Amino acid sequence: MNCAVYSLALIGLLALVVMMYNAVKKVMGRLEFGMIIAGIVAALGLALLSFNQPAGLFSSAYQGIFVQMYVPPLAVFFEILVLTAGLMLLLASWDYTKKTKYYGLSLLSMMGVLLLPFSRDILTLYFEWELMTVPTYALVLFSPSRKSVEGGVKYLIFGIISSALVIFGMILLIVTSGHTDLAGIGGFLSIPANRSDLTFFTGVLFVAGIG
Repeated sequence: MNCAVYSLALIGLLALVVMMYNAVKKVMGRLEFGMIIAGIVAALGLALLSFNQPAGLFSSAYQGIFVQMYVPPLAVFFEILVLTAGLMLLLASWDYTKKTKYYGLSLLSMMGVLLLPFSRDILTLYFEWELMTVPTYALVLFSPSRKSVEGGVKYLIFGIISSALVIFGMILLIVTSGHTDLAGIGGFLSIPANRSDLTFFTGVLFVAGIG
C-alpha cells in the first residue's frame, strides 16, 4: 500500500533534483536524461505493486508533524496512467529540446497531476491544481517566438482569472458547509435542505474556474 506513496515521493524528489541541476547545467545530457527515465520507470513499478491492494490510509509522524494520505485503488490507477503518459511525453520530447528546465518543469507539473487523485481536502486540492498548471505557463513560453509569448500571456491571464473564480467558490463552499475535507463537504451537500442558490452559484464558479 505504501508503494504508491513512495512512488509520489520519488517523482517529487526527481523534480527537485532536476530543477537544482538546471542551475548548474542548462543542457541535459544522455546520462541525465536516462536517469530521469529510469526514475519514472521505478515510480511506475512502485505504483503497479500497489494496484491490486485494498484502499488504506498512509500516515507518518516526525517531530510533531503528522502527514496522512488516503490511498484508494482508483487513485493508484490514475497514478499509473499519469506516469505512463509522462514517460511517453518525455521520451518524445528528447528530439524537441534538451534544455534541463523543460524536463524540470514537466516533472513539477506531473507531480501536481499525480497528487490530485489522492486529495482529501479542498485546500490541498487547490494547491495541487496550481502545482499542475503554473509550470505549464512557463512551458508555453518555452520557445522564444512571437506566437509563444502571445499564447503564454493569454494563458497566464486566463489562469489568474480562473484561479480567482475557484478561490471565491472554494471560500463560499467552506463557509457554508463548515468543512474543508471533501467527505464533509459531500455529506453537507447530500442533505437536500442544505442546497440553495448559494451552493449552486458556488458550483458554477468551480465549473467556470476549472473549465
